[in-house]
Parts: sequence; structure tokens; C-alpha cells
Amino acid sequence: MTPSDAQARVFDSPDATQANLPPHTMELIIQRARITGQLTYVTSNGRRQVIPVGPCLVEVLSGRTLDVIWGVDGQRSAALSIEEIQTAQDLGYLVLLG
Repeated sequence: MTPSDAQARVFDSPDATQANLPPHTMELIIQRARITGQLTYVTSNGRRQVIPVGPCLVEVLSGRTLDVIWGVDGQRSAALSIEEIQTAQDLGYLVLLG
């Protein structure tokens, strides 16, 4: 599966469609989502932490990396691979909202 195929699977909703952007404009793809189970990430010091259950945003960073953003003011985030996001979706731990 190529990165674009995987991103298409992760962002299979009208909100994630590509827009016609003027030159030199950064494309930003963000999807509203909800954490419903134990989704973990590795911190900079190598410890595994749990993203709390609740609302979040999932943003395409680059290639095979997505950023999960959570917290009252979006103050927390973790970069996860497309494979980690897909596994969380398959397990029902991450639900993308329309």
C-alpha cells in the first residue's frame, strides 16, 4: 500500500478532499475524530503513553505520518504512523467523524 492509498483509507470522507490551492500554499488535511479505546504513542524519552478517550483531530504531516491532537485547547499531540492509525481504526479505538 502506498502512502497516498493509506491516507485515502484513513481519510475516507468528504472533509478530507483535496482543495485547489494557490501556488506556495501549504495543504492542510485535518479530520475530526474520537478516541474510544487505548491508543498509545511513544514519548521523546521512549516511554509509552496513552492518548485519553475523547475528541481529537488527526492531521496529515507527511508521507506515512499523521498527528493526533487532543486536549481542551489542542495542547497535546503525538505523531503516529499510518499503520498505527489504521490498526486503531480496525480495533475501534479511533473513529473518524464526518
